[in-house]
Amino acid sequence: MRASDIMAADPLCVTADTPPDEVAYLMSERRVGSVIIKDGDGHTAGDLYGY
Repeated sequence: MRASDIMAADPLCVTADTPPDEVAYLMSERRVGSVIIKDGDGHTAGDLYGY
């Protein structure tokens, strides 16, 4: 098995200024446990994991 076998093809990405309640809503709607946080230039700034 490779990482590409379990990766999401279209991961959920938000910006650092996205309100937390919106992030929680998006995570719930997409049924995902994590999001990628992008900076103003579109580069990955971090990630957020929920339970």
